[in-house]
Amino acid sequence: MSQHERRNVPGGPLYVRRLRIAALLLIFAVVPFAAMRTGASGALNQIQAPLIPSDPTGSSSKDGVWVKAAEGSFDSIQEQRVGLPRSYQRIRLLRDPLLAKLSAAPLEFTRAARRNRTEITLPMPDGAFAAFRIEESPVMEPALAAQFPDVKTYRGQGVDIPEATARFDWTPFGLHAIILGPQGTVIINPFSEGDSDNYISFYKDAQRDGFEPPRCLVTEAMQASSDLREQVRQKEITEAITGASIGTQLRTYRLAIATTVEYTTSSTYGGSKSAALTKLGTIVNLINAIYEKEVSIHFNLVAGELNAIFDAEPDGLTNSNVGTMLNEVVGVLNGAIGSSNYDVGHAFGLSSAGSSSGVSQLSVVCGASKGRGASVLGIALVTGNFSIDSNLVAHEWGHEFSANHTFNSTSNFCGSIGQRNAPTAFEPGSGSTIMAYPGVCLPENIQNNSDNYFHGKSFDEIVAYSTGANGSCATITSTGNNPPNVSAGPDYTIPMGTPFALTAAGSDPDGDAVTYTWEEMDTGSASPPSTDDGTRPLFRSVQGTASPTRFFPKLSDILGNTTTFGESLPVTSRAMNFRVTAKDNRAAGGGVNSDAMVLTVTSGAGPFVVTQPNAATTWNGGSMQTVAWNIANTSSAPVSCANVKISLSTNGGNTFPIVLAAKTPNDGSEVVTVPNISSSSARIKVQAVGNVFFDISNANFTVTPANPGGHRAQFDFDGDGISDLGYYRAGTWGVLKSVESYSFSGAQFLGWGGANLAPIVADFDGDGKSDIAYIVPPSGGQSAAYAILKSSAQFSFAQAQFVPAGFPALGDTPIVADFDGDGKADPAIWRASAGVWIIPLSSTNYSTYIFANWGQQGDIPIVGDFDGDWKADIGFYRDGVWGVLKSSQGYSFASAQFFSWGGAGLQPIVADFDGDGKADIAYIVPPASGQSAAYSILKSSASYSFAQAIFVPAGFPALGDTPIVGDFDGDGKADPGIWRSSAGVWIIPLSSGNYGTYIFTQWGQSGDVAVPNFKVQF
Repeated sequence: MSQHERRNVPGGPLYVRRLRIAALLLIFAVVPFAAMRTGASGALNQIQAPLIPSDPTGSSSKDGVWVKAAEGSFDSIQEQRVGLPRSYQRIRLLRDPLLAKLSAAPLEFTRAARRNRTEITLPMPDGAFAAFRIEESPVMEPALAAQFPDVKTYRGQGVDIPEATARFDWTPFGLHAIILGPQGTVIINPFSEGDSDNYISFYKDAQRDGFEPPRCLVTEAMQASSDLREQVRQKEITEAITGASIGTQLRTYRLAIATTVEYTTSSTYGGSKSAALTKLGTIVNLINAIYEKEVSIHFNLVAGELNAIFDAEPDGLTNSNVGTMLNEVVGVLNGAIGSSNYDVGHAFGLSSAGSSSGVSQLSVVCGASKGRGASVLGIALVTGNFSIDSNLVAHEWGHEFSANHTFNSTSNFCGSIGQRNAPTAFEPGSGSTIMAYPGVCLPENIQNNSDNYFHGKSFDEIVAYSTGANGSCATITSTGNNPPNVSAGPDYTIPMGTPFALTAAGSDPDGDAVTYTWEEMDTGSASPPSTDDGTRPLFRSVQGTASPTRFFPKLSDILGNTTTFGESLPVTSRAMNFRVTAKDNRAAGGGVNSDAMVLTVTSGAGPFVVTQPNAATTWNGGSMQTVAWNIANTSSAPVSCANVKISLSTNGGNTFPIVLAAKTPNDGSEVVTVPNISSSSARIKVQAVGNVFFDISNANFTVTPANPGGHRAQFDFDGDGISDLGYYRAGTWGVLKSVESYSFSGAQFLGWGGANLAPIVADFDGDGKSDIAYIVPPSGGQSAAYAILKSSAQFSFAQAQFVPAGFPALGDTPIVADFDGDGKADPAIWRASAGVWIIPLSSTNYSTYIFANWGQQGDIPIVGDFDGDWKADIGFYRDGVWGVLKSSQGYSFASAQFFSWGGAGLQPIVADFDGDGKADIAYIVPPASGQSAAYSILKSSASYSFAQAIFVPAGFPALGDTPIVGDFDGDGKADPGIWRSSAGVWIIPLSSGNYGTYIFTQWGQSGDVAVPNFKVQF
């Protein structure tokens, strides 16, 4: 093992300690389920895919590095802290576990790093602890690092949050970390200067006011004057045509920073030459986190850096005057470092407290004018951390790599000296990315501080420069990474004034977690950003997310019927250019790729709007309702939208899982069947089929179940809230519908499955109508799965769904119920051999599972809603004993409910016979001593009292009959029927007639499987 692969962290032990975490997502495939157990409270185990960070209620991290600090625990040192954020998490660091972890971290790009499994947790602002796989990643050239062995910097790749990357240091001033993730930038800093034990974790945008946003003095004239600009522009054009991508190589540039005496001797930024050098390492580490992930660039402070850190006059620099420093810095760096010994240069001076500013010449890296950049910093004097200052420096270095300003505003400081650069003014108002001017363009600020990523145009400029001849002085390291693949999709013509959503298609050849950033790529006249003049950009850049879809305007604006800066709909005829950038979020050189598409907006069509329902109202489940919309010429050319899709949301419009009409003519109205669900936050969405525009109703409305207690009928193919009758015969499903009065002439036949398969009927898609399924048995090394045909897809084979992979296995019992309360059946199993329930949840697209131990070999599994919370509970029946774990109690053993009802050899039945929305229990009393058989029922509404048990109906059933439970009269109460296979006859006493009225129908034959039946509860 080389000396680079095995090192000691200062103050730490020499041993290497590694923590390996076993993957849990497929544990059921390799570990006997008998080995799985619930927690001490008896609560179920839920496993998320991908794994989420540690439980926010935990008081310490799983690796022992961090412990949460109680509220008020830092009060005694409060006066030592300046600039606390608006919200933050208090934590304490334990040194020994930290140093043990750091000792095990391999050096970047070594063989050990390629095998790296060293992980450490970092505290998140919400109280969680997120794991990162770490490696040592220096920000100094080796000769300089040898002079400062107590300054170590590290790179982290998210494990719990795979889209996140991190960099952090460990120095005599403590630990400083930055996490770049889909939720924003997280900063972790010592609570106060010199305190290396107590820390706070906060989101960067939680910084309090009290400082001025950083200001850059680069003008439009400066941006247009560089001799190299035309070469860079031509390379950008070429790459835009060929589709530039990066990630296979990391470019390392030698960095030299000259500091003024005032900067070096300030206690915040320095205090001494060595302290200033250490803190420069912290700032460079923060900036490397951005540049590595965004443009595959890394900076190392040069070996002679100490020569450029001045703690006594003369320093050759005019402190606080960046314009003068810009002309002085090259001479200072060349004298102190040597022109041939650095690639990128800059000067740091000290500004007044709460302000920072900078200026740089464009396109100077590697050239004769390298180093022409200067920043005066002072925001850390009032915030206590370098996160805002480092953003200014990242901006200035972007200029040195040929990046221009991207904001479009000319208001306030944004127009004071002509800083707007018209050819690259892609961001409305102040903009929000690194090369924009957030916070200084009142009244056109998009936000007050920049987000830590580059706009697509800035990316083009920096990459064109760094990969071209002018930026070729970098040392290149192969990353082993490959950029993601991405497609923006086809071009469309849309109506004006109408929301739309753009969705990319992407993947990563290395399996990395991809995030997507959609940006409008238009330039035009300047402010105001909320007015569409036919050319200017209307939509701001938004930080990428794991979702490939972006809503325009943002969904919260659509749902709230509001408009914010940078989210304005087009109202003129124009072409709008959009680009999606896919990033694989590799910490050691991010892979980036992009694709573009065009939206042609026509003012001759639109706005396309939902008109009914469009205010608070109430719909009854199972009823027929009219959805209306203004087509506004969208059915005609050039939009030419022939059909629309109508969907229902039950959570205020955030998602629309229930399809009411998959494809109906775009004629302005459609009568739909309302699913028999409960929601006080329903919304309707009407969206174009084959296009990207849509509208959502303006206000929440209510959907109430048609039946008391929210009972949902089983085997309801027509969505009328009344059970239908059917059989399954070797892959053929025959259905008589209640809406057709169970008429043979209205029978529906479906083909799905085959011989010797168990039919399963439930509403898997939440549209209020039954879907059909069977279990694909395991074969040829393939795991078993539920095979589902959905009513919302018209039972199309092409849209069949097979879920979930790995479930179930031979011998398992299928259990179908709504365990998460989203109105959709979840395809679960009960594994009798281990007494384990395995339930994939539809609400997370089957990526989250419930695992619970309840029952044992020989039990009969039961499900039903015993607590009335619209979520199924789990239970067993064991020789007359019923044991139930309730969803409302987290399936806790401590709250288990037990009943005694029945005996050995009896079939348990669970249904809502009294219509109170809670499950009742029943069994069939077998015929004996001349007495006919009967259903024997204990009702929840009678507290399961023996004294109020009911026995119905006299004369039914007989030996050999199949119990059939469903709501056949639509009164919200289960009816206790039977199917007599010997005659193919259905005999159903109706609760609405006090069991004195019956349905008698012949349907099916001996050998068929009757559906519905008591085995599937929903």
